[in-house]
Order: sequence, then C-alpha cells, then structure tokens
Amino acid sequence: MKTMHTRFSKHVMALALALVGALGLVGAASAASVAPAASSAKCTTVACVQQFGDQQISARLEALEKLKDTAQNHKGITDAQRSVIINDANTNENGLNTLKKQLDGETDIKAALADVKNIYVQFRTYAVVLPRDYGEIWMFHQQNVVARMQDANQKISDLIQKAKDAGKDVTQLQALQQDYEAKLTDATNHLNDAQSLIPSLVPANYPGTDQTLKTYRADLKTSHDDIKGAASDLHQMVQILKADLGGK
Repeated sequence: MKTMHTRFSKHVMALALALVGALGLVGAASAASVAPAASSAKCTTVACVQQFGDQQISARLEALEKLKDTAQNHKGITDAQRSVIINDANTNENGLNTLKKQLDGETDIKAALADVKNIYVQFRTYAVVLPRDYGEIWMFHQQNVVARMQDANQKISDLIQKAKDAGKDVTQLQALQQDYEAKLTDATNHLNDAQSLIPSLVPANYPGTDQTLKTYRADLKTSHDDIKGAASDLHQMVQILKADLGGK
C-alpha cells in the first residue's frame, strides 16, 4: 500500500510542477499582431499601389504562417484544436492570395486602391484575426490543463480519505482541496466566457472588436491566474500527503 501511495504522490507532484510552467507557453496576444506602419497615400500610379498592396499582403501572409507554426508546435493542445487554428489561418491566406491576384491584375488606380482598402476592411488580420486566434490557442491550452486537474481531484479525495483513515488531521488538506475546486470552477467559467466571445470577433464587427478583445484577454488572464492558484494548492496537498502517507 505504501508503494501505491508513493507512486501516486510522485505522479500528482509531477502534474503540479508541470502545470504552472506549461501555462506560459502562449499568451493571449502576439507580437505578430502589431501591424507594420505603411501608407499608399503617396502612390500616383497603379504599379505603386500594387507594390504597396503586395507588401501588405505578404506581411499578413507571413504573420499567418507564424500563427500556424505556433499551433503546430504547441504541445499543450490537441490535434483537433490545432486544426481549428490552422484551418482559420488557411482560410485567411486563401482570401488574401485571391485579393493579391485581383490587385495585380488591375489597370485602373481607383480599382487598385479599392483592393488595397480591402486588405484592411475585409480581413483585419492584425486587429482581429491574430489576437483572436492566438488567444484561442491559449484558451485551448488552459481548457486541457483544467481537464487534467479535474481528473486528478478524485484521486486526491481518495488520498485524503486514506490519510483520515490513518488518523491524520486532514483539516488543512480539505481546505486546500476546497480552494482547488473553487479555482478550477472559476477558471472554467472564465474560459467559457472567453469562448462565447469568439463568434463575435470577426472583421465585420470592427472596431467594436477592440472592446471585445479586451474582455476576451481579461477572461483568459483571470482563468490563467486561477489555474496557477489551483496548481499551488495541488502542490501543497501533495507535500502534506507525502508526509502523511510516507511518500518519498
């Protein structure tokens, strides 16, 4: 029995130590979401407008590729979650490439300028798409961490009961577990709130998306802090259980 206690204590300890470090892998925003400063106001020829527009499209395509790389290489999300991000990036890339083809074929400067305007109005890559999708990666990661921590809770309850049956005072353990559960519940609520905002974070809703993104990031930050607090509770419980049950 002691071997089982020790093995599980080590398992839960590893989980507690891994969770806090893993949470910081992706933030709600990225440096890629900052648009390069540029203007087509000085252009007086179609060729100039096309060159400017192609540069702007190229920069956005590069930023979307970085988004896909982040999703592809992130170990904290599932393949299905990864596909959500990559598919959205691909959709935006396809749209931008179609717009580039149209722009490059223009012969009238007014039409070319209208195409350039659509880079901003139709896509909002930096203002909406990137902050939304990087936030979604962070959200997915946190959801997966919460699920793992909730799965561990029953095992923690079992160990607390064993400690109680062994005559140990489990008052502190019960208080820590109660706080652990409350923080995970609060994290889940904020993650659900963040997820509910995603459908409204679309280019057509700009500039209203600015305030929505602030709320979105705030929810993700709060859930992140709740998870860190729960991980701290878990770490403390493991230390106490190791002492109570003879774990090494």
